[in-house]
Amino acid sequence: MKISRTLLSAAAAAALSAASFSASAVDFTLNQTFTAGLVAPFGTVTLTQDGANEVDVMVQLKSPFQFVETGGPHDAFTFNIKNTVGAYTVTAITPTAYSNQTPGSNPSFGSFTNAMSCADCGNGGSGAFTGALSFSVGAATGISVNDFTANASGYFFTADVINKTTGVTGAVGTNVPVTPVPEPETYALMLAGLGVVGFMANRRRKQV
Repeated sequence: MKISRTLLSAAAAAALSAASFSASAVDFTLNQTFTAGLVAPFGTVTLTQDGANEVDVMVQLKSPFQFVETGGPHDAFTFNIKNTVGAYTVTAITPTAYSNQTPGSNPSFGSFTNAMSCADCGNGGSGAFTGALSFSVGAATGISVNDFTANASGYFFTADVINKTTGVTGAVGTNVPVTPVPEPETYALMLAGLGVVGFMANRRRKQV
């Protein structure tokens, strides 16, 4: 009986732990700018936990915006990783024309630890390349969505964009994460864990 209770306890703990871990997804809305003529919202950034050692990043600009690099200190996309994270790598960059650079910046938003740069893109409107960008950040010692942090100016992400309809270019950013919403499988895992706990409690009552 003791073995059975131990196994049930372990199963409940594992289910609840998995539920908590899978809920680690955070959305950001790119809705800040210092450029007249650009009207928010500009797009979204989604961070998704992919195991203990990787976070997947998906950037989706709203039409008619696309990434550009308007020269100087402008980068197509920037982000900031906490200095407490050990060595990390940026992989699975799509489109492949982009590459990871360190550090990065966009005027008025400040500097960042990393940037996505497009070597094949020209300056300004001629450099418009795509409205979507994705990549993964991995660290052997572990990394989470919480390791993507605001820079000294309070911004998490920035992008250099162009409105393809008006031709206006400029940097946009975000400083407030959106409250994460658990995915359906998260609810399933939580219910499974609670079910096991309820089953254990019911067995104890019958044995009294």
